[in-house]
Amino acid sequence: MTKLKKQAFELPIIGMDQFEGYSIFYQDEGDFSAMFEITNTVEQYCASAESYELFHSAMLKIIGNLKEGDILQKQDILIRKQYKAEPQSDFLSECYHNHFEGRWYTEIKTILTITHQVNRSALYSFDPKNFEDFKATIQKVYSELKASGFKPDLYLSDSIRQTVLREVSFSFDRAVLSIENFHATEKWIGLAKDRRVAVRSLIDTDNVDLPAQLSACRIQNINERDFPVDLMSLLYSVPDYELIIYNQIIEVVNRSKTKAKLEAKKRKHIGIPDPANDYAVQDIEALQKELENSNLTLVNSHFSILVKTHKAKLEGVLNHIDSKLKDIGVKASETAYNQFELFKANISGNAGSLKHYDRFLTTANAAVCLMAKERLPQDDPTDFKIYFADRQGVPVVCDTNEYPRSSGRTTNRNKFVLGPSGSGKSFFMNALLRQFYKYGMDIMLIDVGHSYSGLCDYYKGRYITYSEDNPITVNPFLITPEDLKEEEKLQSLVSLVGILWKGADGTLKKLEDSILTETLRDYFTAYFEEKTIDQLCFNTFYEFSRDRIKQIKEENQVDFDLHEYLYILKTFYKGGQYDFLLNNTMDSSLFDEQFIVFEIDNVKDHPVLFPILTLIIMDISLQKMRKKKGPKALIIEEAWKAIASPMMVGYIQYLYKTCRKMYGEAVLVTQELEDIISSPTLKKSVIGNSDIFCLLDQSKFKDSYEEIANVLGLNETEQNKIFTINNLDNTKDRGPFKEVYIKRGSSGEVYGVEVSAEEYFTFSTERVEKEAIKLYMKMHGSFEDAVKSLVRDFKASGLSPMDFAKQVISKQ
Repeated sequence: MTKLKKQAFELPIIGMDQFEGYSIFYQDEGDFSAMFEITNTVEQYCASAESYELFHSAMLKIIGNLKEGDILQKQDILIRKQYKAEPQSDFLSECYHNHFEGRWYTEIKTILTITHQVNRSALYSFDPKNFEDFKATIQKVYSELKASGFKPDLYLSDSIRQTVLREVSFSFDRAVLSIENFHATEKWIGLAKDRRVAVRSLIDTDNVDLPAQLSACRIQNINERDFPVDLMSLLYSVPDYELIIYNQIIEVVNRSKTKAKLEAKKRKHIGIPDPANDYAVQDIEALQKELENSNLTLVNSHFSILVKTHKAKLEGVLNHIDSKLKDIGVKASETAYNQFELFKANISGNAGSLKHYDRFLTTANAAVCLMAKERLPQDDPTDFKIYFADRQGVPVVCDTNEYPRSSGRTTNRNKFVLGPSGSGKSFFMNALLRQFYKYGMDIMLIDVGHSYSGLCDYYKGRYITYSEDNPITVNPFLITPEDLKEEEKLQSLVSLVGILWKGADGTLKKLEDSILTETLRDYFTAYFEEKTIDQLCFNTFYEFSRDRIKQIKEENQVDFDLHEYLYILKTFYKGGQYDFLLNNTMDSSLFDEQFIVFEIDNVKDHPVLFPILTLIIMDISLQKMRKKKGPKALIIEEAWKAIASPMMVGYIQYLYKTCRKMYGEAVLVTQELEDIISSPTLKKSVIGNSDIFCLLDQSKFKDSYEEIANVLGLNETEQNKIFTINNLDNTKDRGPFKEVYIKRGSSGEVYGVEVSAEEYFTFSTERVEKEAIKLYMKMHGSFEDAVKSLVRDFKASGLSPMDFAKQVISKQ
């Protein structure tokens, strides 16, 4: 190995200036540049080949704005960081963020520098026109970046200086910048603390080895579906790195002069008979033919990966990069012994120093294919911070309510949640509601299966279980004149009476519906205007309808089975078996409770009580929505089956309309999609009124997903995202988690539901684990103290949650 002499490193950037509001910085040979920070437009795992094509087209337009000799230098900087938990306002939120404390993740920063090269063959002279032309170029580039969604930030002097110094020190992960000595060899550059930087040039210019065809993305098979990914997505898989800079340099060349050089080079190769020269001639002729048939821009290009790691890990890191490049048909240079030259060429504004032997001639179209195009998921810009894990395993803000509405993605907050048994549906809902509660949201749940008892205990909420000794009652007829102005309210009462009469699976004939509607309208007129009724309740309605329907029959000579109607509804009239259900006012203290669970598991198979109780609870929730000013949510778990009757269309529409008007949301949760698809009522009223879908593992429905996709409005791109759920290789160094696809408006993203041990035991639906919590509550009193103690003992035990819970119970 050649021994290099020690020498002082001179920064190639020698100064900065302001030119009509633009910060211009100068390279030591006279080149001048402007710098942007941008955001790549393609989100990782977006599943859209079109997004990559749009990036490609935008970059070609930007290159098209450059003058001959101008250089576009794009640096995608991958920074390894450790997650730092911020203080939270409540215990479980604190536990959630502490669960991720210290976890490694990647952050991406993208710098775009436009450089104008001076003529190095002549004595440099200042020409103001060059600056005017450069300013016009920068303005065009900025406009194109902004129009294409790159969110450009044109750097001023301080930001430029900081960026250049960080490139020199190869340090983007520390707040405090320090530049130390480094040692350059033919294979790497040594830094302090046994760190080394190596530069892998993607192309060996002596033997350019690229795929015969390049495209804006490549297709990868994920879960038996074609999935588009970035050609350079290999960067995310590099192990043990601390910092990666992917340096992409594209220089616009003179088309005519270059075509002449190509012709001369071809003749030179023709004159020397040799198989290698024959291949070179074929390549040149192919490029000449492409140039003749199009107006493609010719460019000199350079692509290199600079990676920083511990010296002991460098060889393994480079072997990984070489292997992954080979997978995409790219052979890295084996003769990049000019590591220091390549390192210096990475410095923004110094791309012009790159030697001719490190550039290769191609079209702009092909060069842009090798650009990195992806960004990682970013926090939604919102104060309503709902956290789930991104796909590398750290919390990211996904606002399910406010930001989607303010940004125009959705028009309501209503949600439809679908997940087969075992998909993590209950954990997702518990995690969502835990965070809703933080923002003062009033939460009302209709549950079948005790999925929320732990969370209710934690928040000291009301857990109401139906029993004959302690029934749930309400007076749905107790309304105001203002309520009557909404046709849906009257229709909801028609639906209630219809279900009392016909049952949940019955239907009202058009005549029956009309007569009940007229009767109800007359009933409220008699109370509010004629004052002939002294109280609004089911008892007085029953008495009024008995006389009024008889009168309507006689006056109009219509067929209505009044005897059957009165006989069946008598069950709910005074003296009847269920006379308490619809005649008592609701417990007014419920208005003061923020977290209420109505658990009706023990009547889910009762043909009469189940649908009526569901309606009663929904009506209680609607009354609360009208009275409370803050955000509210009604969650209907498998109890939705009670409202799947065609008679419920009007009521459900009223429910969703009220939620929208009263700063509320309705959330329907199910594991049986077939029932939803087969119910016109739910397709029209629930899915049609929900702008947010939360879908867990859909593998169960994979073979018949076309019908589901049609019902849920999922195009091919969204389906591709859905079938990556739990199918990526992203489980290393993470706790157990399940993934969920959250569609807000027309598009969605996949997130991880990963919880702390404290949350796990709070959310658990396993009977044994719930019993263990109860035992700890007996010892410690409060739910929070019980969970703290249980988790401490659980972690010390080394057992699985289930085995630990069994051990706890066995000791009692």
